[in-house]
Amino acid sequence: MIVRILGIFDIIAASVMFSIAFGINIYHWLIIFLAVVLIIKGLFVLTKSIASGFDLLGAVLLLISLVAVVPKLLLLISGFLIIQKGFLSLI
Repeated sequence: MIVRILGIFDIIAASVMFSIAFGINIYHWLIIFLAVVLIIKGLFVLTKSIASGFDLLGAVLLLISLVAVVPKLLLLISGFLIIQKGFLSLI
């Protein structure tokens, strides 16, 4: 059950990354919340899987996007990696 909830958070975080990449304004509190969730999730499972590094990378990109312009390609690649993890955890 918890894996599916975390997968949903991954999908939402990836959707926010795509929105930021395409210039859609997102609430700052949502970005910070999702970045914190990704950091906690990434640190929690970092010992078991290299793929959790994608969570940490995504969280850093989300936090940087609050204060600076992150290249669109970085957000898209990170978003695709995280959304893939989200969908796989729902299966």
